Amino acid sequence: MKFSSTELKQFKIIEKDEEYNPEKIIGDSLDHAVFLGKIKVSAQAKLIDNNVFVKGEISSRIKFRCVRCLNEFEKGHSTKFQQFYSLEEEIIDLSNEIRESILIDLPLHPVCQINCKGVVPELASQNNPSTFYSEELKSDPRWDQLKKINLKGNKSN
Repeated sequence: MKFSSTELKQFKIIEKDEEYNPEKIIGDSLDHAVFLGKIKVSAQAKLIDNNVFVKGEISSRIKFRCVRCLNEFEKGHSTKFQQFYSLEEEIIDLSNEIRESILIDLPLHPVCQINCKGVVPELASQNNPSTFYSEELKSDPRWDQLKKINLKGNKSN
């Protein structure tokens, strides 16, 4: 998204709404996020003295893989940005701000639900990696001997 200083001198405020292919904004694909559809950018450039104040909002739909249960899930994603530019620049290009805003705001460890408890390794398979932990699962009997250890030093029968 670009704004012209010449137009800003004439109109003082310019608003734009544009859509982009994720490859054009992000570049190479990300390991932990897949963009579904286009990235929507809405921005406003406003002339303030000899500076240009730009603010905007970015929205998209993204598919993540939960770091706990390994299931894929979709989530709407939106972020805002704002930046000052010098009016001396003939063309104000927002590409870097848009890209940085998206990348900084993406979760590094996406979770499908706040209370996702993850997978049970013994029950998971390649066909169904997301067998969830539950309260009904019994503890491993190999650990039962550790439950008998008395750390307080009290004698028990």
